Formats: sequence, structure tokens, C-alpha cells
Amino acid sequence: MDLFLAMRVYVKVVETGSLTAAAQACSISTTMVGNHLRALEQRLGVSLLQRTTRRQRLTEFGTAYYQRCLEVLGLVAQSEQLAEQAQGEPTGTLRITAPLTFG
Repeated sequence: MDLFLAMRVYVKVVETGSLTAAAQACSISTTMVGNHLRALEQRLGVSLLQRTTRRQRLTEFGTAYYQRCLEVLGLVAQSEQLAEQAQGEPTGTLRITAPLTFG
């Protein structure tokens, strides 16, 4: 299981309020959303959502975990931005040499 992907899917489920809307937002099937949630709950050993046939509700732990996911995913996004900036900015000394008779 890709933990960061599962966390992103979980955040989308909470934000959109449904597995179907989260699936559309993440461009994956509803079945995959359910699989990610189950895998995450198994890994954690606790339920994140109370599901009924009509709706779902966050558990107390699910609410706290959602907040942590936002923090972690925010830090990951910031780290990726730093890496992108480092790649885009040349550093160091550029030396160019040419023979005196050039041109």
C-alpha cells in the first residue's frame, strides 16, 4: 500500500463527503477508494469512518487522523516545491573557454 496515496484518498473522502466524489476527484474508481480506505484502516487498526447505506461519518480518531494527514501532506507538498525550485535554479560557477583565434 502506498501510504501517501491512501492518505490523499482519505482526505478527499472527508472533503467531498462521499466515496464516489472522492473517486472522481482522484481519477480512480470507487472500488479503489474503498480499497485504500480499508487498507489504511487495517494498517492503523482502527476505523476512520462510520459507514451506513446512506452516509458516512468520521469517528473521533478519524477526525484527528484527518488533521494529521493535512499536516503531513502539506509538508510533503512543501518539500516537493523545494526540490523543484532547487532544480530550476542553476548554482555554481560557469566557466567558458575558447581559443584566442576563435571567430
